[in-house]
This record gives sequence, structure tokens and C-alpha cells, in this order.
Amino acid sequence: MQAERTGAAGTSRNTQSGRCRLGAGRDVVVSQLTFSVSPADAYTISLRLLDTQGNEVAADSLQYTGQ
Repeated sequence: MQAERTGAAGTSRNTQSGRCRLGAGRDVVVSQLTFSVSPADAYTISLRLLDTQGNEVAADSLQYTGQ
């Protein structure tokens, strides 16, 4: 997972990675991230899941551009 926040105080970047086994058809939390934002901040959060061979099997992202 990668997160980047940009605001008046500058830019903050956070990257998390690790390995886990996931069962099919189950909801699981694979990562958590908490950071402070103001309405004027912009941020992007991206998550990629790879199989054991390094092939991408799922991906999603969230972007907020600020006010």
C-alpha cells in the first residue's frame, strides 16, 4: 500500500508491504493507515495485491484533490 498526502506543511509519503495468506471469498484487513488531513490537503492511497509469482491479482486506489 502506498499513500501520499500534500498540503501546506509539505508532502508526506508512506509505503507498507508484507506477505500473508488470504482465503478465497473472505473479507480480511490487510493494512491500516491513519494520518491527519485538512480540507485543503490532497491525497492518494493505492493498494496492490500480488500472487506468489509477483503477478497483480487486485488493485484499487482512492484520490482526494482538496478544496
